[in-house]
Amino acid sequence: MTRDKGVFVKTGNVQAFAQVAKDLMEVTAGVPGMGLVYGKRGLGKTRTALWYTAQNNGKTVYLRAKRKWTAMWMLEELAIELVLTPTRRIQTLFSDISASLLLNPRLILIDETDQIAPDVLETIRDLYDECQGSAPMILIGMDGIARKLARFAALYDRFLHVLEFRSLTDDDIRLAAQGLLGVKLADDVIRHVRGLTDGNFRKSIVVMKGLEKLAITNGAKQVTMTEVGQWTK
Repeated sequence: MTRDKGVFVKTGNVQAFAQVAKDLMEVTAGVPGMGLVYGKRGLGKTRTALWYTAQNNGKTVYLRAKRKWTAMWMLEELAIELVLTPTRRIQTLFSDISASLLLNPRLILIDETDQIAPDVLETIRDLYDECQGSAPMILIGMDGIARKLARFAALYDRFLHVLEFRSLTDDDIRLAAQGLLGVKLADDVIRHVRGLTDGNFRKSIVVMKGLEKLAITNGAKQVTMTEVGQWTK
């Protein structure tokens, strides 16, 4: 039988993300309080950010950037997450958000950073500076975002951590199988799954679920290369 779909697998990437977030929430005055998380598609960046937000409700805000985001649109979405009433004047909105974060510090996670226009990035930096450390931020993006943001020196200098989400290891896949499957994976199957999916979390789950179904059909409690052979036919 498959495990509870609500199980969240704390891979090495997840643990590293949580440590970065913790460090940023604990920075002292004068220490940069921003972070950058990047990596290829399918490694679990968004799921991790959403999980962390849920685990730290009231202390963390999650925003997903939009391709057509303007500074005003971004601030309106942030205001709503902070349970503020958005105003029509950007200056007032910016001041209201800053005041709220100074009074009640939050970690702000901004996903899909690749889509953010340069002027919106500058507004994000301005907000961070205005909040004087009360709004540590993690920007999350795809593989090339680090090179893109490196061109914005004033922003990049504020990154205390730059974390790359990497492909799953054998241990990560074993951990995922233990948490998400109702059968075990043999060691050679774990290595095969990693090689077949190049350590992509999303693809690994699809493969493991297919192998689990075959194992259960065969009445087996462990997925072996026999199931792998049947699954790849």
